[in-house]
Amino acid sequence: MGARRKARELALKALFEHDFNQQSLGSVGDRLITENGLETEVSSFLLEIISHFVENNEKIDKMIEGHSSHWKL
Repeated sequence: MGARRKARELALKALFEHDFNQQSLGSVGDRLITENGLETEVSSFLLEIISHFVENNEKIDKMIEGHSSHWKL
């Protein structure tokens, strides 16, 4: 699996775990990096994705709500 693909997969796992368990994204991201023994390139990209999500969470939610029917976030 490519490095960026692995980072994107783990980012989705981190976001789900954060939402489901109400754990901080930083701690979830750090744990996933440790558990998966990620190389610097993968861990850096994973943390970048998480950071962009945190910065744009409200915009992302509004976009999803705007394109979904009968589904509130």
